[in-house]
Amino acid sequence: MKKRILAAALLTALIFSACQTAAAKQADKLIAAIGEVTLKSEYAIEIAEKAVQELSVKEVASLKNYSALTAARAEYEFLLQEEAEREEQKKAHEEEQKAREEEREASQAEEDRKDREARIMEEEIDALTVTKPGDLDQIDRVKKDYEALDPDIRARVQNAYRISEAYETYNQLVADYVVEKIEAIGPVTVDSGRAIGRAREAYDLLEEKYRPYVSNYHVLTEAEAEFHFKKAERVDLMIAAIGTVTVESKGAITAAEDAYNALSDEEKSMVKGYDVLVAAHQAYTDSVLAKREADQQAARQSFLDEARSRIHVTGIWTSKPLRDGGFEVYFNFINMSPDKTIKFVNFTFVLHNAAGEVVRCEKEQTTYYRGYIEGPFAPGEGLSGTDWYWGEYYNDEIAGAVLTALSVDYEDGSSYLFTSDQVAYVQY
Repeated sequence: MKKRILAAALLTALIFSACQTAAAKQADKLIAAIGEVTLKSEYAIEIAEKAVQELSVKEVASLKNYSALTAARAEYEFLLQEEAEREEQKKAHEEEQKAREEEREASQAEEDRKDREARIMEEEIDALTVTKPGDLDQIDRVKKDYEALDPDIRARVQNAYRISEAYETYNQLVADYVVEKIEAIGPVTVDSGRAIGRAREAYDLLEEKYRPYVSNYHVLTEAEAEFHFKKAERVDLMIAAIGTVTVESKGAITAAEDAYNALSDEEKSMVKGYDVLVAAHQAYTDSVLAKREADQQAARQSFLDEARSRIHVTGIWTSKPLRDGGFEVYFNFINMSPDKTIKFVNFTFVLHNAAGEVVRCEKEQTTYYRGYIEGPFAPGEGLSGTDWYWGEYYNDEIAGAVLTALSVDYEDGSSYLFTSDQVAYVQY
């Protein structure tokens, strides 16, 4: 290929050498200077191409090496393509090599990680120390950590068997511990519940295969049975201690009921005096109600007596018909206070006929009449007889008067309003 290009250039030079310009000759020299085309020929080719581009059409036609230039450009482009293909193949090979190396390194890193985790697990297992029943949590935690590992990592743990050994040691330890707890129960009383409960809890935590090692298990069951009996017996004693029921028996009854309710169904069935307890509760309820009623009656009587300690209404009545047909109302009382002087006595009354029915006064056309009596009335003083009367009322049916409301005002500025029950009570 290279020889053909050179031959063509020599032939062209012989034909056109006689009529070339200086620029054309210079271009031919630059073309000839390209020489053998390599990947380093780019600059020489570009310089020659630039020189040719500056020639006229006639000068280009006179060039001896023009075809060599085009051939050089084509050769150079071919070499570039070859080089690009080689670089691409090289790059692909390098990337493939790199990927293989990265994959190998990742695989090795994963193996190293698994080995590290296996070693950490081995150290955790080696740290297991089983010396007391409370160490079960430690064993369970280690087992949980071990089971959480990937199967491949678990297969690398060389001392996994020690977890099972730790459980064996723990259960044997608990068996011995249960024996000690049962021995610690001692003589059974109503206060043995905590000791019995601890022994039972320890026994129930023990694996089935280790329970035969508890040589004194029968002591535990006997203690439980006796404890149930003692609890029921204590309730019976508390019931008996209630004695005769009074309003003061609440504490004893409540304590016995609370103790009974705290028993299991089995223990409740052992209580002999339950019916007595129920009867005591009812008797207490009855006595409380009776006392409450008595207290209320006493309070009411005290309230009524308070009224009598202030005033005694000795009478309220109407006169015989007057000449003009009217009636007078008389109101008599005594100041019963030991130290207060009455300033005013205020009262309200109604008029009634012979049948006891309320009647209206023909003038006022009302059924209720209010009045007051002005004092002073010292202790022990009041009104009596018919020297003083209140109003004149006209209705032929009037047969009497009934006091319905009463209050007193004292000289010291205080006052007292009587209730309807008190109003009735001061009239005696």
